[in-house]
Amino acid sequence: MMDILVTSIIMVIVMSVEYLLCTKLKSAVWGGIIPLTLFVGSIFVFTSGIIPFNKEYIFYFSTINILFFCYWENGRNRYKKIKQDEIEKMKAKDL
Repeated sequence: MMDILVTSIIMVIVMSVEYLLCTKLKSAVWGGIIPLTLFVGSIFVFTSGIIPFNKEYIFYFSTINILFFCYWENGRNRYKKIKQDEIEKMKAKDL
């Protein structure tokens, strides 16, 4: 039970940091740090033999990686929308 709680807290913290990196910083590279680190970590874990290479674990790791890459893309789209809204507000004030 304690493992689930600790894992959930870590996941919330990582997702919050990912949100901030994707939506608040200008460069898309910053938002890609966590997804790319997870992807490289997943490859390392499977190739080193720490976790067996079977369907169950591949499914879990694939789901986590896809989730973070989609979250990265959504964050970048949200950043672009925020910037576009700011530009429209500035244009409206100029008129």
